[in-house]
Amino acid sequence: MIKKYIVLFIIASLFIACEKGETDSSKTDDEVKVEIEGNDPEETPVEPTGNLFLKINVPFGSVRKDIDKIHIVLYDELDNAITYKTHSSGEEEQLLFYSEATIGIDDPISIAFIYNFKNEVFSSKIYKDLSLSMIGEVLNLAPKAIGAKTGLINKPILGKESRWELRSSGRGYSILGFDSGFEGHYTYELYNDLGLSSAYIQYYNVDNIYDYSYKYLPIEELTSLSAIDVSTFTKQSVLSGSISIDLPYQNAYLQIYGYESLNKFKANSGHRLCFNPALLDFNGIYYSYADIFPYIKYSVQFKNYEIEGIGNPPQELTVPQKNIDYNYSNGIIAFEGLTDHEVGRFYLRNQSNISMTTILFADGNSTSITIPEIPVGLLENNLENSLKVGQLEFVQAAAENYSSYDNYEQYIANTLKLGQPYGLTSDKRERIWKSSVSQSLLPF
Repeated sequence: MIKKYIVLFIIASLFIACEKGETDSSKTDDEVKVEIEGNDPEETPVEPTGNLFLKINVPFGSVRKDIDKIHIVLYDELDNAITYKTHSSGEEEQLLFYSEATIGIDDPISIAFIYNFKNEVFSSKIYKDLSLSMIGEVLNLAPKAIGAKTGLINKPILGKESRWELRSSGRGYSILGFDSGFEGHYTYELYNDLGLSSAYIQYYNVDNIYDYSYKYLPIEELTSLSAIDVSTFTKQSVLSGSISIDLPYQNAYLQIYGYESLNKFKANSGHRLCFNPALLDFNGIYYSYADIFPYIKYSVQFKNYEIEGIGNPPQELTVPQKNIDYNYSNGIIAFEGLTDHEVGRFYLRNQSNISMTTILFADGNSTSITIPEIPVGLLENNLENSLKVGQLEFVQAAAENYSSYDNYEQYIANTLKLGQPYGLTSDKRERIWKSSVSQSLLPF
């Protein structure tokens, strides 16, 4: 009797399903099983076709969730887009890149990382002259320090003397001393632990930077102070010195940064400890800073030369007498670099209604570098039209020489492939640069 009721129940269920049009004789048993378990077959991820040729690991906190995006585009030798992926979750993610065509291990490819901030501001990093033999099967994106909110600081200053500067700046904060007070902004509610929760404040005599003191304290404590009293600053652990440069009586620019940890050094999340734009005399350019951080980076600009290194600044500096040159027209860079400099780096920007900055990397011995277009369909039509390569303005270029690398391939293997700064494997970088817009080298 029980078996009879079961059979009748099954027949009735099938009849009701047929009346509602829910059965399809063409469906497989597995598809029917999926429907019975409550899954919509149309929501089942479509398996990619072609050959898996690259994986890119995106770390947690690379974007603000559902606000910003990273578009990663792969190009062939002719700058045709092979495929692209978009990351917007802000969570740790591995992106898989497939190609219908077979990509040989030594076939030339390019990679563009396009950072999309609310569809309003864009920046991109483009790596040319690559191959799978150079980058391997897996790339790791560099970690980033991203904050959710910005706060303002405005505190009265006690005890400040004439001709003394009060400055505080680093990744995510910038506060300066004015007659009206100590004013600026800071970032908080960080998405990861790579941001700076403390501020480094320097107080020094502009006529003698050896007269230098500082205060290093948590942002929360800084915001709770009723005033900034320079008499509470300290000179403990201050390191002072000078760099002798072989071409005196020229303007030089010196900056020194400190990093609280290895992870923050990797994310370029540091405090500016010293900034000295000075007219050189026979004794060189001077500096003072608190030697309290485990990682220190210095940079010196002099004429068309820049040196950046890890650790304390050198005592002497010899400036090479070299030059580079370039021409730019409608997405093609004609570059005259230096044979002993491994990397060519180029800075372009779009100053139309949509902001776009582009940093492009290429083999230092390349003489003609093309800039690929953003592929059709990646962005909205109005954005694609505003970000055309032909609308980019050339800003500056540099030939870069790294102390521990012999060629561009070694540079890529130790930086892009691992998602880390050069300073972990090479302690010095020298640049010969030329600018179309400035007397000084702009950060890039």
